[in-house]
Amino acid sequence: MLARLPFRILALLLFAICAAMLAFGLYLQHAKGIEPCPMCIMQRYALAACGLIGLLAGGHCLIEGVPG
Repeated sequence: MLARLPFRILALLLFAICAAMLAFGLYLQHAKGIEPCPMCIMQRYALAACGLIGLLAGGHCLIEGVPG
């Protein structure tokens, strides 16, 4: 099913999922008072990098007019 979706949609979906996971982690940290372990902090950096790549890839398709 995912093979039929355009690349732009998949890239923006990657960004949305990463942003949602980061937002949930920050919610747990600041609203619920659960402190993250060092590995969780490193995972946040990796999620932010993956989300940024998804945003740039989705935006590149929008700017350049690359089909699909």
